[in-house]
Amino acid sequence: MVQIGNVISTNIYQTKDKPLYHRGNTILIVINFLAIALFMFTKIYYIVRNQQRKKKWDAMTVEVNLILIRLGVFTDFNRNERTTSTTLPIRETRG
Repeated sequence: MVQIGNVISTNIYQTKDKPLYHRGNTILIVINFLAIALFMFTKIYYIVRNQQRKKKWDAMTVEVNLILIRLGVFTDFNRNERTTSTTLPIRETRG
């Protein structure tokens, strides 16, 4: 990994930009803003996904919920495939 960092840094911080490296610093700032935007998008995605799962779970009766918990199986309505209890809609996905 260190070698990859050295290759990237030589391309970002070029000798023609000495001594203040305005171009290299601008590139790194843009990369950081893109990373922050990606993190915020991921957080919003998980919030929306958890709301959808909660809506599905709340639409079921208590008896069905208990049966699914006991069996440890939940059928995902979007994909029509069986998944394990770790993906039950009652369980929130951390993001």
